[in-house]
Formats: sequence, structure tokens, C-alpha cells
Amino acid sequence: LDGDFPQWINKLSSLEYLDFSGNNLQGSLPMSIGEMNALEFLDLSNNRLTGNIPTSMALCGGLSVIQLSGNALNGSIPEGLFDMELNELDLSRNELTGSIPSGSSELFESLQVLDLSGNNLTGGLPAEMGLYSKLRYLNLSWNSFQSRLPPEIGYYQNLTVLDLRNSALTGSIPEDICDSGSIRILQLDENSLTGPIPNEIGNCSSLFLL
Repeated sequence: LDGDFPQWINKLSSLEYLDFSGNNLQGSLPMSIGEMNALEFLDLSNNRLTGNIPTSMALCGGLSVIQLSGNALNGSIPEGLFDMELNELDLSRNELTGSIPSGSSELFESLQVLDLSGNNLTGGLPAEMGLYSKLRYLNLSWNSFQSRLPPEIGYYQNLTVLDLRNSALTGSIPEDICDSGSIRILQLDENSLTGPIPNEIGNCSSLFLL
């Protein structure tokens, strides 16, 4: 597929699964995408889409998976996306700016995969991120946060992958970063972290990549 993203997509009001990934679609996403009330799965990754992520996407109340990686989307992340009951949110490899929204209880209790890597995000990691109780995969690498690692990052009980490479992070590594006991991949290189490596990392019994 090539050409502009279809502006009539909202007319498919009963569509539940939309996968246009790996094509050559360009142009911006229409605000009318928020009218697709039945949509549960959206994958538009690896295209040439530009412009902002429509704020109306948060009106697709049934969405559980949003994959928009590998485009040229810009602007900030709509706060409404972090108020949804999503299982997976992948906005990696775009040109997004601004900070990560704090999120709401709906996302805290549902999100399993969050990938915001390869953008131009700033503003730090919100302390609320420690409330993502089901999170298994967290990738915030290759951003420009210019902030400290929040201690709450050690609260995750199901996390298996934590990738924070090259994100302009400062401060020390939290001692409880391996408290979950489930982390298998921990990547913190290419930052400005200070202080010693916590002895507690030795408790990461499942770790195979550091």
C-alpha cells in the first residue's frame, strides 16, 4: 500500500482489527479515527506517517493494542492515550517530543508493553510509572529525559525487560531495581548515572543481559 492514509477509515465503524504495518502510507492520521468505536487492535507501524497523533484516538474505548512505531509522527503524546485500558502501546522510532503523561488507574492495571524508544522525549520519568503492576516490557531508550531514575522503578513485579539506554538519565541506580526478581534484560548504558553499582543487582537471579 502507498499514498495518503485513507481519510474515510472512520466509515468502517464495525472494524475490530486494523493492520496496515510495513507499507508506504504517508500523510497524517485523521481526527475521525476516534469514531472507530469497535476497534481493538491498531498497527500502523513502519510506514511514512507524519503529523501529530490524533487526540481523538483516546475515544476508541475498545482499543487494547496501539502500534505506531517506525513513522515520522511528531508533537507530544496525547495524555488521553495514558487514560485508556491498553495492553500494549508502542510509539517507538518516531519524532515525538514533550514528556511522558502520568497515566491513570486504567492503564496502571492493564499495560504490559510500553515502548517509547527512539524519540525526543524530555521531562523525566513520572513517579507514577511504578504503579504499572502488569508491565513486562519497558523500553524508553534513546530519548533526552535529562532526569533522575525514580526509585519507584523497582516496584514492578512482572518486568522482564528494562531498557533505558542513551536517555540522558542522571543520579544513582536504585537499590531495589531488581526487587521483582523477574528482570532478564537490564540496559542502562550510555547515560550519566553516578555512584556505585548496587550490590542488590546480584539478586537478579534471572538476569542474562546487563
